[in-house]
Amino acid sequence: MLAEATATELTAAIESLGVATFVVEAQPDGHFRYIAANRLELEICGARYGHIVGRRPEELFAPEEAQRFIAEYRECLKSRHAIERDLAGLVADDMITRTTLTPLLAADGSARRVMGMHRMVTVAAPLERIDLNASASRVSAEDQMELAMRFLPDTTVTYVNDRYCRYFGKPREALIGKRFIDYIAQDQRAHVLREIGVVTPARPLAEYMLRSVFRDGRVGWQLWRDRGIFNDAGQLLEFRSVGVDVTRVKELEDELRKSEERFSLAVQGSNDGIWDWNFVTGEIWFSPRWKEMLGYGPDELPDNLETWHSVLHPGDAQVALKLVADYNAGRTERFLATLRHRHKDGSTRYILSRAINKRDATGRVTRIVGANTDITEIKQREQELTDLQKLLSRGAQLAKLGYWAWDEADDRCLYCTDEVARLHGLTVEEYYNVVGTNVNVAQRVHPEDRQRYVDVINSSRAACRPYDMEFRLYRRDGELVYAREVGEFIPDENGRAVRSVGITQDVTAFRLQQEAMRAEEARLQDYVIELEQAKSRLESQGKELASLAEDLALAKTKAEAASRSKSEFLAMMSHEIRTPMNGLIGMTGLLLDTDLTDEQSHYAQTVRESAEALLSIINDILDFSKLEAGRMRIDPVDFELDRVIDSVVTLLSPRAAAKGIALKAQPSPKEAQWLRGDAGRLRQIFFNLVGNAVKFTEKGSVTIATRLQRLDGGDVELYAEVIDTGIGIPDAAQANLFTRFTQADSSTSRKYGGTGLGLAICKQLVDLMGGEIGLDSGSDKGSRFWFTVRCQTAKPQRSADGLGLADLQRPRRGLRILVAEDNQVNQLLVSALLRRLGCQVDLVCNGLEAISAVQRIPYDLILMDVQMPEMDGIAASQAIRRLPGDVRRIPIIALTANAMAGQREEYIEAGMDDYVSKPIDMAQLMGAMTRLCGGEESGEAAPDGETPADATPPAASPAAASPAAVDAGAADTGSEELSALIDEIDQQKSAQAKSA
Repeated sequence: MLAEATATELTAAIESLGVATFVVEAQPDGHFRYIAANRLELEICGARYGHIVGRRPEELFAPEEAQRFIAEYRECLKSRHAIERDLAGLVADDMITRTTLTPLLAADGSARRVMGMHRMVTVAAPLERIDLNASASRVSAEDQMELAMRFLPDTTVTYVNDRYCRYFGKPREALIGKRFIDYIAQDQRAHVLREIGVVTPARPLAEYMLRSVFRDGRVGWQLWRDRGIFNDAGQLLEFRSVGVDVTRVKELEDELRKSEERFSLAVQGSNDGIWDWNFVTGEIWFSPRWKEMLGYGPDELPDNLETWHSVLHPGDAQVALKLVADYNAGRTERFLATLRHRHKDGSTRYILSRAINKRDATGRVTRIVGANTDITEIKQREQELTDLQKLLSRGAQLAKLGYWAWDEADDRCLYCTDEVARLHGLTVEEYYNVVGTNVNVAQRVHPEDRQRYVDVINSSRAACRPYDMEFRLYRRDGELVYAREVGEFIPDENGRAVRSVGITQDVTAFRLQQEAMRAEEARLQDYVIELEQAKSRLESQGKELASLAEDLALAKTKAEAASRSKSEFLAMMSHEIRTPMNGLIGMTGLLLDTDLTDEQSHYAQTVRESAEALLSIINDILDFSKLEAGRMRIDPVDFELDRVIDSVVTLLSPRAAAKGIALKAQPSPKEAQWLRGDAGRLRQIFFNLVGNAVKFTEKGSVTIATRLQRLDGGDVELYAEVIDTGIGIPDAAQANLFTRFTQADSSTSRKYGGTGLGLAICKQLVDLMGGEIGLDSGSDKGSRFWFTVRCQTAKPQRSADGLGLADLQRPRRGLRILVAEDNQVNQLLVSALLRRLGCQVDLVCNGLEAISAVQRIPYDLILMDVQMPEMDGIAASQAIRRLPGDVRRIPIIALTANAMAGQREEYIEAGMDDYVSKPIDMAQLMGAMTRLCGGEESGEAAPDGETPADATPPAASPAAASPAAVDAGAADTGSEELSALIDEIDQQKSAQAKSA
């Protein structure tokens, strides 16, 4: 279609028209530019205006004329109908140029091109005033070039000119008076009637195309323009019609359409993108496929030079422009290049671009048309092949594999790789010059392998069959290598070998490895024999070990039984010893609070000190047993360091004062006031070290000092030292000082007493707390014991760590408590202590009596001894927890001399709520009672004659009971009460004797 044809195609199409014709096109910037003109148009305008193609109206006409022409072009495109205008004096003063403007519609109905046709008529006889009924001699020559006809509104013909008759081959008489609509093709009638039916005085022109079939079978096409003639009243009188033969134009259009179809099919079939660059008009066009291969839709990229620049890879833009320039200038014969383009998704596409240009008569390039092929996949495959070739080459190099080709006719090497030459100790060039022939290769083969090598080569060549062999070869430097060669001979048409190709591989390392493997295999055979012999010995030993294992299992069972017996024995001994010790220490404390003579007081004090020493030994043995069994656990709490140290100083000050030595503790650093760790075990370490210092110092002083060091992870390290001016420790004795049952010498135990377990326990406790312990000492130089433990800093708070009773809340008064205890002394002691706290006490002797009592009386608390006759405390507690109602919820505190690890958990699991060991620590008992039954309200006063809670002296460490443990409950007990207790004991003993 002319609306979509190129400028060159338009020029060829309008050249055959018999009238001056031009085509003007609306540009994207709003201007109009002339893109085609035929020879007649150039003859009319060329002398005056020069070459008009490619120029704008503003460049050819005066401003007023140019604006009028542009307005008419725009009106034609807007109305989509043909318009006419007359221009006087364009060619000559007595001539009028009549111009018909016709819009060229594209397939989608759009229009951006206008085709104009010029006809010249004289001023005296314009076309619409010519008497078309006059004779042919009165019609100008210009009119004879066109087909002329007049017809009435019903299409009845009233006039035709001679050219019309000659054109259609009919006489005028056969046409005049007939309706011309009746002798045109049936399929065209409706179109013609529709076009002339819309003619009005305001728009008097109608335009249409007709197809005619002549008598000789030819088909002709005419372009008709009908002008309606109206009277003053606007009534249509007739039509004056002028036609032009456009058969050649239609043929060109058909050829162009077919060419375009063939071109489109060819483009689609090739899958190429087409581009067309018109250097005259500056137009550039990209096919949909051109855009598609870059990821764009047909309308996503404009057809202009900027698009081409935008999709070219920056690195190839200058290359492409130079290629176009060199090709158009003739510096290169063809346009062929691979250019990188940027895809819409950001990737790079490799495009093979080919083009051909077209030149005008002067040799100037007017147009260049090209095709683009996406070869990205080919490029990728090429890169993959290149990479694969590199890998194969590297693989061959690693495998020591070389390739070669041989000309058998001339016996010379045609090609070889580096690896082939290297095998001979040569470069490739040297191999061609030095080796180069089969004879020379054979000369380098080991003499023992040479004849076999030659025979294999000759026989394979004669039969043109492949071969595969190994042989030894001497390199140029004399080194012997092993080679494997695989080759094949290529015959000519007569079956004679003319070429050979193959590979050669250095297998020296492989062969040497094989020999080493054979030697190793022989060695392994010997080793297997030895293994068989060893196997027999092992089987024999296995039987012995099996027997030994049975013996070990039996020994293990016995050891475990012995360990259980040991634990049971320690538990039993703990109970059996601590139970009378509880009564002994408690009653001695009560006795010391009575009025005694100095001698009696001295005897009673000696008894209590001996009992406390014995209890300390028992505690050391039990603690060491726990540590040895790995059952000691660290219980971290927040505590005040000075309170821990002060409690130790308070307990040991009487001993130091009795010996006339000073016991002092330096204040702890501010940052070490509050810490988090096991305060009880820390107190035990201080107590042992300070106790030893006091024990072995006869004069001078004992000093306690501490400092703090921060560690990674938020922990701190507490450093403590105990310095004395005592007898010191010889160097020879220091190495084993922290070993159990060890003292400086045997005389120490005789003079000062002790078990030798204290320092061993300190060592293991320090280890448990992540620290170290050591000493600096010498004979008669005093000693400095130091240790470190890991802990954390804590926020200051009110002390509640059980260091003394001052901060402990007393249990609420008026509690009714059931005490289940089979030992009469302990019954009396516990009763006295509880009554001093304002409690009402009932006593039973075994678990059965306890079960019976709780079902009769609503008790607030039960103190339950664990080991009792008939039914022990554990069974009784379990039975009470099974009773109905509120009875089963009565709190139960275990009272036991059993202090072995794990027993507290056993009591809690049996249903007991807390645990207090014997000898009874009053602070521990008061704390348990307060937790389970509640405490006194703040400020509540104790009754007359009873000690308030805050007057209770500090409690002893659990590891070493002191007089303060009993003083808490008997501090104010008078001689009358003590006498009553003794009388009650005597009466019970007499009753038992009588019953016996």
